[in-house]
Order: sequence, then structure tokens, then C-alpha cells
Amino acid sequence: MVFGQIVVGPPGSGKTTYCNGMSQFLSLIGRKVAVINLDPANDSLPYDCAVNIEDLVKLSDVMVEHSLGPNGGLVYCMDYLEKNIDWLEAKLEPLLKDHYLLFDFPGQVELFFLHSSAKNVILKLIKKLNLRLTAVHLIDAHLCSDPGKYISALLLSLSTMLHLELPHINVLSKIDLIESYGKLAFNLDFYTDVQDLSYLQYHLDQDPRSAKYRKLTKELCDVIENFSLVSFSTLDIQDKESVGNLVKLIDKSNGFHHQEEDVPCSSPKKYSRRKESRNINKNPYSNRGLDKFSALLADLDERRQKVYSQMSPQDISFVRFAYSSNDDFVPIVVKVKKNNKDQKKHKSEELKARHITSFSEQLEKSSEETTLEERKQKLNKLEAHKKKNLSFSWNVLKRPSFYVPAVVMLILVFLVVLGRSVATLCTCVVWYVVPTLSEYYDSSKPRNKSMMMNSKKRDYVRGWLNDVKMVNPEDLASPRSGDSKAYSNDNNSGKHGHQKSL
Repeated sequence: MVFGQIVVGPPGSGKTTYCNGMSQFLSLIGRKVAVINLDPANDSLPYDCAVNIEDLVKLSDVMVEHSLGPNGGLVYCMDYLEKNIDWLEAKLEPLLKDHYLLFDFPGQVELFFLHSSAKNVILKLIKKLNLRLTAVHLIDAHLCSDPGKYISALLLSLSTMLHLELPHINVLSKIDLIESYGKLAFNLDFYTDVQDLSYLQYHLDQDPRSAKYRKLTKELCDVIENFSLVSFSTLDIQDKESVGNLVKLIDKSNGFHHQEEDVPCSSPKKYSRRKESRNINKNPYSNRGLDKFSALLADLDERRQKVYSQMSPQDISFVRFAYSSNDDFVPIVVKVKKNNKDQKKHKSEELKARHITSFSEQLEKSSEETTLEERKQKLNKLEAHKKKNLSFSWNVLKRPSFYVPAVVMLILVFLVVLGRSVATLCTCVVWYVVPTLSEYYDSSKPRNKSMMMNSKKRDYVRGWLNDVKMVNPEDLASPRSGDSKAYSNDNNSGKHGHQKSL
């Protein structure tokens, strides 16, 4: 079983630099690395490649012979490599024993999500040579600074994943240079985890060119979120920790660690360390003394139970053991204190409870009496309310809002049926009958308190005036002299004057 990586990505994403740095890092950790250059347009290589496609075909020769451009020439080179796959297999056979393979592919993105030549080459190598390969898709980190470019990078990554059908890891390369392109709209986690893309819609609307295609970008974002396959890991090729974290992800994706346990593939140092660690004996003193300690705990529990059985457990708060000079454990019993204050509190609480019970009994008796009185009052109120309801219909008839419309309706009926003369007679009768009926009903009604008080006041005033007007009867019965007459005349004059004053 041979493990390796397929390095793909758009032009300028750093594929050649990645292969150079990754080969150096893997050689430092003890793996033998072989780099295979499958990019016919890459003339200057910073690393020593084990296999170079220029030995088979050159892009410059294809462009001259077939009059093709760079894109068409790359497609032709991949088709030519697919037909001559035996040449590549023969070159790789000597490397299958103990090497870790790195395949550097060209940056023509159409080869990995549109054309099938590169995919067929990879699948044939996997089947015939029994390879376990992981696709490492590099994306330049500066695309995160532009929302439109970031969405296009997401679409490219998703289409490449679905087309190659391999274990796939998307990488944001050149992460150390991301600050030089300006501030990001969101945190870096938003771009690596590919969170809710609807937040990018606002920034896309700021650009008048992308605002025209608002619906299209929204649908593309929905497609990416529905698949929910794309996520990114960051990489700084000059940072050992960053490269090491990426190597761990790649090894997990193709199963390198699991295979390493059975066969010492390309890192014999790690394997030997693990094997030696398994053969190391355990600490011989790790289990010594545990039996004695457990026996001592059991003995102390038995003593504690005896103490509880001899004394009442309510009086004991807790029991502890102290080590004495005679190599023995002495029990220490802590009892609960009984204060006089607690007894007084209990007595006072009992007295309060008695007073409360007696008071509650009295309240129950008084409540029973009051309930009977309340029931009688409620019954009387209900009877009075019923009487009012019975007389309600008669009171309604006396209101103008009722009898005025009724009279008008009767007059109209008489005008239509009997004529004008009968209608005038009826209105005259009603005009004089209604006030008399109202006075009659008012006199028959019981008067209110205010009316009664006014009538009493009037009666009192009238009685007082009558007393003032009263004359002595003896003076009236004695016709003695003119004085008496004068007196009577004076009285009469006073009487008349008093009446006039009234």
C-alpha cells in the first residue's frame, strides 16, 4: 500500500511551492518522498522530481505542431498521457516500495471539473498500483477579500470534489499574506468553516456589477449550502506547525496512521518507538500496599458501627479515628450539644401552638355565625332584585324614548287608515291624557328620602308660622272697651301685615 497526495488548484495558488515545502517537511520527519511533475508548462522546478512529464511530451512542441494555445495544449498533453499511461506506471514502479508520492498537476482548472482525462489517469494509477491518494486543492487566501471571488472559489472546490471522487482537503494557501490585501469583512473562521453565506449578500450589493446578478449569486450560495461539503484549512508553508497540522489531516483522510501500525511504511523511527514503548514493563510498585489499605478501611468501618450501636445515633454527630503512639487507632466521638435554650424554645413553640388552635376554633365558630347572617342578607337582596326586575317593564313604558315613537307610529297609522280628522282628535286626546297619567303614577310612587326630607321641612315651617299667627281666645271674648278693640285692631293689622310680608 502506497500513500500520496494529488496537488491541484488554479494558477498562482502555490502548487509548486507547496510540493517543495511539503517534500522537505516529510523528509525531516523520516519519510522518503518522491515528487512527480505532471505539469508540462512548468519549466523551472525548485525541487528534484523523480518523474517529469516533459520526458514524454512538451507543451511548447504541442502548441507549435498543432497550432494550439496554452489551454488547448494542456488538454492535449493530458489526453496523450492517458493513452501512454504505461510509461507513467513503469516510472512509478521502483518508487512503490518505500516512498511517499506527491503529484504536481497543472493549474488548468477545466482538467479537474470538466474534462475526464486527468481523472482517468488518477483512477488507473489507483487501481493498477494500489495507491491511496488524497486530493489537496489549493486556493489563494486573497480571494477571501472579495465576496464574489470567494463564492467562485467555493464553486470550484465543490465541483472538483464531486468530479475527482477522492478524499479531498481544501486549503487556503498563503495565509501569512492575507493581511496585505486589506481587512476582511468577517473573521477568518467565517471563511474557513463556510458559514451562512447570506451575510455576503450585503457586500455583494455594494458593487454595481455584482448587484445585477443578485438572484444568480443567491442561488449559487444555496447550492453550496445544500451540499455542505466545502470547508477550508489554512496553510503557511514556512510555518512548521501549520504544515504539520495539514499533514495530520491528510494522513487521517487516506488512513496513513492506521496502516503504519501493521507495516513500517515510511516512518520506521516512529514505529520503533511505539514498539519499544509497548515492551517497557509497568511500574512494579504501582499495586503494592493496596490490600493492606483496604483491610484497614474495613476494620475502621466495623469499629464505627460498634460505636453507633453502643450509643444512640441521634446524640452522635460524627466519629473519627486518630493514630496513637501504640500503633493503634483510637475512636473520637463528637456528640451533639443539648442547650436549655432549645428546651425553652420547644416549650414556647408548644404554647404558641395551643394558643393558635384555640384562636382558630373561635374563628371557626364566629365564621359559622357570620355565614348564616350573610346568607339571610343575600336572600333578601335577591328578592328585592327580583321585584325590581318585575317592575322594570312598567318603568320602560314611562320613558319618552319609548312612548314618543309609539305615539308617532299611531298617528301615522290613523292618517293612513282613518283620515286627517280622526288623527287630529287622537293626538289631542293623547296630548292631554299622557301628562295626567304621569302625574297619577308619580303620586302613587313611594317618595325618595330627599323628597321626604323636603316635605318635612316644609311642614315644619308651616307649623311654626301657624303658631306665630295664633291669637289668645280670652282677648277675643272680652268686649270691654275701645282698648280691647284697639288691641284687636292692632292685632288684625299686624296679621294683615304679616300675611303681606309672606
